[in-house]
Amino acid sequence: MVPGIPALVGIAPSPPDRPVFGYGGQPGPFGEVLEVYPYPLPENVTAIQGDTEEDITFSIYLSIPILPEDPGIEGVPLAILFHAFNNPDRYSYTDWIGRLIGKGMVVAYIQYPTDIRPEGADNWDDTESEGMSDWPHHVPRLYSIYSALNSLEEIIGDDTRGAEIDAVLGNLSIMPEHLYIGGHSLGGAYALNALEMVQEFGWGSETVVVNTEMASSRPSQNLWQPNFDQLPEATVVHLAVGEDDMTVGQCDSVYHQQLFELIEDNNSLLIYIPSDRYGFPRLIATHYIPATEAHDTLADWAFYRRVDAQADWVVARSRGDYNTENFAYFHLIDGPLLRDMGEWSDGTPVLELEPYSNAIQEKRFNHC
Repeated sequence: MVPGIPALVGIAPSPPDRPVFGYGGQPGPFGEVLEVYPYPLPENVTAIQGDTEEDITFSIYLSIPILPEDPGIEGVPLAILFHAFNNPDRYSYTDWIGRLIGKGMVVAYIQYPTDIRPEGADNWDDTESEGMSDWPHHVPRLYSIYSALNSLEEIIGDDTRGAEIDAVLGNLSIMPEHLYIGGHSLGGAYALNALEMVQEFGWGSETVVVNTEMASSRPSQNLWQPNFDQLPEATVVHLAVGEDDMTVGQCDSVYHQQLFELIEDNNSLLIYIPSDRYGFPRLIATHYIPATEAHDTLADWAFYRRVDAQADWVVARSRGDYNTENFAYFHLIDGPLLRDMGEWSDGTPVLELEPYSNAIQEKRFNHC
């Protein structure tokens, strides 16, 4: 039989549907109000910006959940997300943002300039080692992110925030001590640096979720080496890589995991997302799983289920909701609840997620 014909005539099994209930299902229940706050780029950045992003006013997009009146809570946690290289458009991450908002978090989506042209960069011969690279572009980008985070601190502060936030949240505080931070590709790498930066604000002192998806290399420059020795016991780290990511290698995230060596093993996981070509359409784990434009069945099971559980855990901890906290936690640590990817229509299990608590020691990553 000609390859592909079984699928066309309905013989090949189809992928699982999106989960109907629970994590990975319909996002919500909370809607959002979006506020946009431009922030100042440092002069040493604007002086070397390229022209491909000259039409962008770099901003913090703050999504605020619409909660019921008198929800009986002190406040809402904070999530911070960073985009991939040359992709500052918020639309690419609206599905990710929507999951976090839907659980009751404030989400700060931070645009930062990626078209940076430092002197000598055109002929730079980069050195890459242990998940790091010495591209000179890293430093001005990180100065931009630091400026954005300082602006964000003022934007969300109880004593400094604007009436537009009060109009949505009323007397509820934004509680960055319960923190979710993540990013895609280059934004995943920079999320690690951003986590280091916000520790000086006292953010993430109670709860931290780190979620990087297909993260690229982080800066090797000495000034930008993060130290996570002071993260709270309630820290969960997911560093996801895709089998068929042709843009960023898996080894960067394998080495990023070493930054979290003081975190309990089952709370710091490198998550390998396999491709499954059993049925049709095939489930291919590419670089773009977290992007709205590539939202498919694989993303529902491998990515959005985790995001729902991550958000539920942070929100539950901020509210002292121990039942939900424990329920969500068991979807975040290695076990059948995390690994499950559903079934093809003929009952064959889809290849499961593969979590590793110390990926650098695993045979799968010997090439690193």
